[in-house]
Amino acid sequence: ELRRVRERVGEHGRNGVIKLDAAVDGLPAGAAATDSGPEIALLRVIEDAGLPAPTLQHPVQLPGGTRFIDVAYPAFRLALEYDGVDEHTRVDRFVDDRVRQNELVVRGWTILRYTHEQLRDRPWEVITQIRRVLPQRSGPTSPSLAEG
Repeated sequence: ELRRVRERVGEHGRNGVIKLDAAVDGLPAGAAATDSGPEIALLRVIEDAGLPAPTLQHPVQLPGGTRFIDVAYPAFRLALEYDGVDEHTRVDRFVDDRVRQNELVVRGWTILRYTHEQLRDRPWEVITQIRRVLPQRSGPTSPSLAEG
């Protein structure tokens, strides 16, 4: 959205354009592919920690159709999800998320869920957990990137 605003604002010299350029330039790599601002925050925590770049909005075939994982390391079957209170207060959304998570777990995925507060206040805990899972899944028996 920042990029769209920047295009609309146009030329330099208008109030705030330099700050807007800095904000756009400061987005983590791949930010345009995310679904939300909180996912960008998760991506920034991962990038700042020097972890490998994850796949964003990774498609997985599940009963009922293709579903998308917010942030994923498909080779390790590691799914990282952002849980916002607003998104998960609707009963239908809450139930759907649990059904999807169970289907992913049955297929060998590990799902780690994070909140705004965790990303803001304790990013080192987020990174520690991700690092603990990534090495456990590496090695000659790791699933290929093509598997969902």
